Amino acid sequence: MSDLPDVIRSGDRRDSLVAGRDRLAAEADDTRWAQHKRECNCVCGMGDGRTLVAVLKELRVVLAELDALPNAERKSTSDELAERRANRLAAAAGS
Repeated sequence: MSDLPDVIRSGDRRDSLVAGRDRLAAEADDTRWAQHKRECNCVCGMGDGRTLVAVLKELRVVLAELDALPNAERKSTSDELAERRANRLAAAAGS
């Protein structure tokens, strides 16, 4: 997994949303929250259920935004490779 700030700095909206989604999903992991509650005596607020609710709400927002992105703008790797091959063949035929 890429570092979240690096992905966001890249400027790719979809990749940034996916990275954010993955981070939020990791933050909402029940195992991690249970471990924190068992092991920590802190005042960070992570053990407070309201924090988890806020993380889950943001995850829902990010998922909705991802669903709203047009899929046609995002080419698959195989589409990109096919396009490059077609361009090479066209350039070779024109030479």
